[in-house]
Amino acid sequence: MLTSANLIDRLKTVFSIDLRALAVFRICLSLVILADLYIRAWDLRDFYTDDGVMPRELWGKATHSLFWSFHAASGEPWFQVLLFILAALVALCLLLGYRTRLMTILSWLFLASLINRNHFILQAGDHLLVILTFWAMFLPLNARYSVDSALRAAHRDNPNQPDDTDNRYFSMATVAMILQVLYLYFFTALLKTGTPWRETYEAAFYAVSLEHFATPVGAFMREFPGFLKLATFFVYYLEVVVMFLALSPWFHLPLRIISVVSMYLLHLSFLLMLHIGLFPIIDFTALILLIPTPVWDWLQRRRSRPATEAIRLHYDQDCGFCVKMCLLLREFCLTSKNLILPAQQDAQIGAILERERSWVITDEKGQVYTHASALQLILSQHWFFRPISWLFNIKGLMRLANRCYTWIDSRRPSLSRSFDRWLDYRPIKLRPSLIGQLAAGFFLYAITVLNITGLNTVKIKTPKHVVSATQVSRLSQRWGMFAPVPLRYSLYPAIPGTLRDGTEVDLFKYTMNPPTWDPPAYAYPHYQGYRWRKFNERVDGGGAHTAGAYGSYLCRSWNRRALSKDKELATLEIWSIRQRTTTDGTPRKIEKKKIRNQWCFAEFAPKS
Repeated sequence: MLTSANLIDRLKTVFSIDLRALAVFRICLSLVILADLYIRAWDLRDFYTDDGVMPRELWGKATHSLFWSFHAASGEPWFQVLLFILAALVALCLLLGYRTRLMTILSWLFLASLINRNHFILQAGDHLLVILTFWAMFLPLNARYSVDSALRAAHRDNPNQPDDTDNRYFSMATVAMILQVLYLYFFTALLKTGTPWRETYEAAFYAVSLEHFATPVGAFMREFPGFLKLATFFVYYLEVVVMFLALSPWFHLPLRIISVVSMYLLHLSFLLMLHIGLFPIIDFTALILLIPTPVWDWLQRRRSRPATEAIRLHYDQDCGFCVKMCLLLREFCLTSKNLILPAQQDAQIGAILERERSWVITDEKGQVYTHASALQLILSQHWFFRPISWLFNIKGLMRLANRCYTWIDSRRPSLSRSFDRWLDYRPIKLRPSLIGQLAAGFFLYAITVLNITGLNTVKIKTPKHVVSATQVSRLSQRWGMFAPVPLRYSLYPAIPGTLRDGTEVDLFKYTMNPPTWDPPAYAYPHYQGYRWRKFNERVDGGGAHTAGAYGSYLCRSWNRRALSKDKELATLEIWSIRQRTTTDGTPRKIEKKKIRNQWCFAEFAPKS
C-alpha cells in the first residue's frame, strides 16, 4: 500500500542528484567552459571589441539594459584577452574543485557577461551553458573528487575520518536543476507545432537538407527519407514523454536509465548529422545529473580493487604540506579506504622515512616505495592518470623525477606555509541554506512561467517581474530549436565589394576574386565556424542595424589590411542566397535577396 510517506520518499529519490554525478558534472562543465573560451578566442577581435561586428556604441542601442556585461567596459582587444584569461583560470579552479562555490559564481559571472556582450552570435547551447552554471551555484559540486573534498575540515585532525554522507542529495536546487534539464526537451516539443513534426514527419529530412547545418553524415542520410521519417517520429515523441518517464516515481530506476540512454543517443545523432557547435556536448554534460545512484554504485564497485585499497600512504607527521599532498593524491587517484598514516607511528617505516628523506608508500604485499616511484605507483591505480605513470618508465625520466622530489623536499617549510595560506582545511556545506532554498524556488517558478507563457498556444503575457529576474540572472530561455518547423531553405551569403580602383572582390571568402553566386553543395565549410554561420543567419533575418554593423565591420576589416589607397574597399553589397528544400526530388529553387548597400567612405555615398 502506497502511503503519503512512501510517496514523499519516492519523490525525493526522483528529484535527488548523486554527489558523484555532481562531481563529474563539475568536471565536464568546466571543460566545456574552457572549450567554449578557446573557440571564442579565435574570433575575439571580431565579436567582442570595437573593431568587430558589434562595437559598444551599437551594443548599447541593440541590447536590453538588463543584459549587463563588464566585457563592454572596454572595446580594446587587450581587455578582452585579460577577461578570457581570468575566465579560463577560474574554470581550471572549478575543474579541480578548488574553492568550488566561489569559482562557480565567478564562472557564471564571466559567462553571463560574455554572452551578453554580443547577442548576434548566440545559439541554444550558449543559453544552456550559462543556465547550467547558474543552477550549479546552489549545488555542492565539491562534495566528491575535489580539492575541497580532500581538504575538508574533518581531515585536519584525522586524515582517515570516514565520510558517512549519503550520496543522494536533495534540495530545492536539485528539483530546479532536474526540471531545467527536462524542460529543454518538453517545451521544445510543445513549440514544434508544424506539419513536418506532427503529420508528415519530414522535419528530420528538412534539418539534414540544410547545407549550412548538415555534416557529411547528415547529407548521406538524405538518401533514406523513410528512415528520417521514423527519426522525426522518435525525436518528437521522445521529447514529449521523456520528462514524465524520467520523473516517474514508479519503476523509477529502469525508466530513468531508459530516458537517459535515449537522450544520449538523440544528442549523439545530432552531433553526427548537424553542425550545431557545442550544444550536444553541453547536453551530454547536463544529462550526467540524471544518472541515478545505483548506476554510480555499480561503477564504483567495478573500479574497486582490493590491491588498490590495500595501499598505505605514510607521511612525515611534522610536515603539513606532506599530509595535504597525500590527501589530494588519495582523493583523485585512490579510494577513501586507503589509509594515510604518520610514518613515525611505525618504527620500520619511520626509519625508512629518515634514511631516504622521503614519504613511504606500501602496497598489499608490504613492498615499500619511496620518492618518485611511490608517485608512479599511486598514479597507476587510476585509469585516467595511468598513462602518466607509464612515462616514468622512459629512460632518465625517473632520475629527473627523483631530482624534482629532492628539490621539493628541500623547500618543505615554505611549501607548508603556502599550502596553509592557499590550501587550508575548509568545511563542506551540504545542508542547503534557507536563503538558497527560497532563491532556487523563486527562479524555478520564474523559468516555469517563462517557458509556459513562451508557448505559441498560450496567450498570457509573461509577468514583468519574471522577465526582469530571468534577464538579470541570464535564465532567459525559449527552446525553439527547429520549431515550429525547420528552415526549408539553405542559406549562403554573397558579399561583393568594389575597391577604389574598381576591382571586384569577394568579402565573404576574403579573396580578390568576384564572389560565387551559385550556392555550394556543402556550405558549412565556407563559414568560419558555427558562430559566423549564426551571425549570417541574423544578418539574413535581422533588422537594418545587424546588416549595417556587418557592413561597417567589413569596411574596417578590409581597409585595415589594405596595401595601398587604391586597394581600399569603397562599397559593398550584402546578399542572401536561399536554396529551397524539396522533398519530391525536383530541382531546388534558388532565390537571391539583397540585404544592404554599404559605402565605406562618404565620397562613395549615393548622390541624392
